[in-house]
Amino acid sequence: MRPEGETPRTIFFLRAVWRRVAENVLRLFGVEPERTTLALTNTPPTTEEALQAYDRLRRIFGAWQSESDQIDILQAEKWLASNEALDSIVADIKGRRHNQFRLLNSDRYHVDTLLDHADTIAQALPDWDQANLQEMRRLHDLSSGLTHPELIDALEDALKHSESQWLETFEVSERDGARAAWQAQQPILENIFSLRRQLATEPARRLGVAVSEVLLDEWNPHTRNSDIDRAIESAKTRYPHNLQGLAQKLRDAPPPLPLPDVAEELQQKLFRHVLNAFLDAGGWDQNQLDHHDIEIDFTTLPNGFCWGTPNRIKLAIECYEDDVIRGLSNAMHECGHLLYLLALNRLPDAVKSQPVGRVNGYNTHEAAAMFFEQAGYKKRFFDIAAPLIRSILQMDGPEWTPENLHALATRPDPHDMNWGTSELALPPNMVWRVLAERKILDGEMKVADLPTFWAETMQQFTGQSHDPDDFMVAESHWFDRQMGYFWAYQTGAIAASALHDALARDTPDLDQNVATLADYLRPYANFIEDRVFAQAGRFRPLILLEMAAGTRPSMRAYLDRLGRLAEPGTSPHNKVQQNPAPNSNHK
Repeated sequence: MRPEGETPRTIFFLRAVWRRVAENVLRLFGVEPERTTLALTNTPPTTEEALQAYDRLRRIFGAWQSESDQIDILQAEKWLASNEALDSIVADIKGRRHNQFRLLNSDRYHVDTLLDHADTIAQALPDWDQANLQEMRRLHDLSSGLTHPELIDALEDALKHSESQWLETFEVSERDGARAAWQAQQPILENIFSLRRQLATEPARRLGVAVSEVLLDEWNPHTRNSDIDRAIESAKTRYPHNLQGLAQKLRDAPPPLPLPDVAEELQQKLFRHVLNAFLDAGGWDQNQLDHHDIEIDFTTLPNGFCWGTPNRIKLAIECYEDDVIRGLSNAMHECGHLLYLLALNRLPDAVKSQPVGRVNGYNTHEAAAMFFEQAGYKKRFFDIAAPLIRSILQMDGPEWTPENLHALATRPDPHDMNWGTSELALPPNMVWRVLAERKILDGEMKVADLPTFWAETMQQFTGQSHDPDDFMVAESHWFDRQMGYFWAYQTGAIAASALHDALARDTPDLDQNVATLADYLRPYANFIEDRVFAQAGRFRPLILLEMAAGTRPSMRAYLDRLGRLAEPGTSPHNKVQQNPAPNSNHK
């Protein structure tokens, strides 16, 4: 039996160790913790003092960013880890999150005062530094006011096994149905939502925003609920109208030929070739990868993701033996994420280690991924890819023609609205998730209400009846750290569509005179690196995407594009999935 008081002493010891680690990390960036305290006075700082404050902030946030990078590496390892390895990974994540919290909130560093001092000379700073200072302020605001740091540990403990528990509910679904699976999921989600609400309450109060907007801002910087409401209002009538029109157009069209099953090892060869074509198109030969000390860990899994840091990247492509086209689309998506991360290695050295030199919100990250995924839906893409696919997969026949492969990729089933079946299903699925998440976090709805809310919202947008008893959560975001992420998918898809229009306007001969997949991808890679990737966090995400597209991306224009997405035919995913397979949906 453990002696009384041993656990608190152990916790105290571990926190002391991590505090010392944090101080040593600071020293690596040239910051002596005992020398960072400031005299709190009402006297405005001189220009020299303000510049010194900004220099200190660069060092502190450089240390903060280093911890953030390590957390991203650990997060990707966690997704792939065995249960035996989880304890050490989660313990490492906890320690680094406590380090981050101390860096931005400890009285020892006075980051709030440093920010106020640096703000006095913000307009005189170079534009990269102005943007960096703004991002520092945002990150500090999101972490400020946490009165119970032990909640950091509580959340990580709750998340340690929640994703594996979520996966286990699919076995329950197969055996006992979706309702039983949801009953297993509900208490897990109730605990996670409660912890996320507690962590965000005080930052929300200090910022004067809703609790849901704190989590929304974490993944979609500077986005507010009102921005989402305007987009949803635009979709309320237009989406059902376009869906009905598409269903009418497809009703009597002959379906494309189905594909046979393809072994995973053959699909791996195909997706590896796609990866190499992306690296070639982006100018990333082995010398470049070695020069920047870049490691790319490639694999195939049922759930696709691309995660990590600019030079430590784990890339997983979705692979299903009975759906190679879905895997190919996911390869295009995840490799779009990959090129964004790689491009950050080309930023100026003074920018790379700072928050401004990292991914500019995951709405921008998803815009990059959707930009290339949508490029993979074009007929010209399949003209080039079909011979390659046939050769690598050792397949032949009429089902492997460019025309049939294109039809399989782009002809949705308007009656199958499960997320992941086609891009057509994206808007209603993002709407119900974003609104449900908001209502639960802001205390307007309970987790137990999700089945009914899902059924009512999906029916409102699709005109199709949905039974609450068929509900279960079919993706991992809420069971992981991605609460607040969902709107990034919709913003990314809308922006990607606008970027395609801009590229077509600027490149009249786009997709012509190309012989290889790398040749096809190169103008897309050059365009988005120049207009988006190379800017990193220099501008707010939505401003950057508008500048890149030359117009404000809009839900209306995007929905019109979806209405023109398919040629006559049906989707390869034409079975109504009452209990869909687990889907991470492109983290």
